[in-house]
Amino acid sequence: MKLKFYFLFILFLGLAVSIYAQYSTAHIDTANNLKITSQTHFSRNLIKSYKSSQLPGWPKAFKSNQSFKNMRGVCLEDITDDGADEIIFAADSSLYVYNSAGVKLWEVDLQSNATYPPAAADINNDGSIEIVQTTAGMQSSAMVHVLDKDGNYLDGWPVSINGNMLICSASLADIDNDNKLEILVGERASTGKLHVLKNDGTSYGQNWPVSLDGTPAVTPSVAYNYKLRNEMGINALVQNLIIMCSTKSIFAFDTDGNVLDGFPIENENTGFSYQSPLICDDLSQMHIIGSSHGNLPEFYNIIFDEFNTGINWSVPTVGDLWTYSPPTAIGLNDTFDFYIFGQPGATETDSFPTIHAFDPQGNYIDGFPYERTDGLEGFITAMYSVDFDKLYVFTGSNCKDEDGFGYIHAYSANTDFTNFVEMPGFPIEVQGFTFMNGVNLGDVNNNQKLDLVVLSYDLDFQETDSVHINIFELDDIIYNPDYCYGTYKGNNLRNGYIKPFGYSADIETLKMSNSIKVYPQVFQNDINIELNSNSKFDAFVYSSQAQLITKLCDCEKKCTFKLQDLSQGMYFVKVKQNNKIKTFKVIKLN
Repeated sequence: MKLKFYFLFILFLGLAVSIYAQYSTAHIDTANNLKITSQTHFSRNLIKSYKSSQLPGWPKAFKSNQSFKNMRGVCLEDITDDGADEIIFAADSSLYVYNSAGVKLWEVDLQSNATYPPAAADINNDGSIEIVQTTAGMQSSAMVHVLDKDGNYLDGWPVSINGNMLICSASLADIDNDNKLEILVGERASTGKLHVLKNDGTSYGQNWPVSLDGTPAVTPSVAYNYKLRNEMGINALVQNLIIMCSTKSIFAFDTDGNVLDGFPIENENTGFSYQSPLICDDLSQMHIIGSSHGNLPEFYNIIFDEFNTGINWSVPTVGDLWTYSPPTAIGLNDTFDFYIFGQPGATETDSFPTIHAFDPQGNYIDGFPYERTDGLEGFITAMYSVDFDKLYVFTGSNCKDEDGFGYIHAYSANTDFTNFVEMPGFPIEVQGFTFMNGVNLGDVNNNQKLDLVVLSYDLDFQETDSVHINIFELDDIIYNPDYCYGTYKGNNLRNGYIKPFGYSADIETLKMSNSIKVYPQVFQNDINIELNSNSKFDAFVYSSQAQLITKLCDCEKKCTFKLQDLSQGMYFVKVKQNNKIKTFKVIKLN
């Protein structure tokens, strides 16, 4: 009997140990310091996660700053003009560019720590992408860095701003309508300032910088539509509107640095840090969308137009708990359908309202808030399927498990946000925390499949801490770039200006570059490819499953595909010229 009792006791002890697990949660305290908390919980309450293979050559680890950790992900941009997105990111004091195969294209020593992702756009309107990276060091090592696509500094850069720290990303916009982009950046000082710099590194004008009533708290937002940049007779600066938050107020400036009527907006019970707002252009009416922390934190919508400026609606966070999550806004048919926010507050044992989705009037969408146990203070990305019958939503997490793995979440829903469920095989494990980060959406290998690029990091505050870049490919989902909110603040300019997605079967011509036209974008029988030069080119048509359907070689000036026998759906046209490939999306009607 004794032997049997000992055996049962040991068995019980083993089972008791197995149902507990150690979890860590990342958070930012009231002094804006990054902290981790470890707790032991019953495993039945923990997240069921999955391992998933990554693209060959990934993941990769890079030296991390021991104290300052990366926030808001990476930049995905086709800087080599080959149809594939390069992975551009900073870790510790280096800026890196890699291709999908894991090959480093270049690396630049920034001499100081960079915590936010770079902005990227054609600043000089010369047909090439430039990269803008801020660093947050001290004593003149904090600078704005502007480099060309090959990693060379542009004339006049880098620039130190009074030797003070520069926080968050820079944002880019053409303030004076000369088709060249200005750079907006916040200076951390006793009296914080918002700067506008010209592309040669000098100050934009005598009224800049402008002073704030506290420390700059976010990446500034500008009502500038990059897609309209080179349209004749159109000012791509849609509204004379620049939004910036200090730690205590929301400011709105015009391009001359004047504070606009109705601003700043301040509530002694709310504050701001990291929740960079969006400027949502809905039928020419601007809505400023964001969230806050403080004694009474909230999700807010501020309306801005010539007739009315002020708070449209605000909704308290659950339990008046802080959030540092920036917003996401999406919608089809030229109107915003949903505003989405994240919130922490989960204890990792019980579900907590984590994802919040509101309609334009500030009412919760049915089924929300969505509860889970691991919190969310990173950015949220989303994409509509190519046939517009599904919406995909991706997030990071606030916690990691006892083995050091953090999480990537992926959800699918109907386009009205009903049937919002975690996708099979998710959440995926990655090394380290995804806290304050998220999932960047793109196509890094130019095969039309959706790629998830995630920055995670170790949070032990040791010299051995690393930044990890993870790349997963979803073989069954086609990347839909024209209907994708795929990065922090919605675009690589980081200026937070977004419009809802629209679809029109009346589009006759889609001009995707200065040299190639593929038209009509929506077709019934024929697709035309036309170049503005006489050089030869090859053209290919692929299905949405990346299968080659037909090709034409050694074309001159113009060629036409006869495609009347194709079934209805989405297709891709690839044009190869001088060893460079451009990809165009077209839609076949009945």
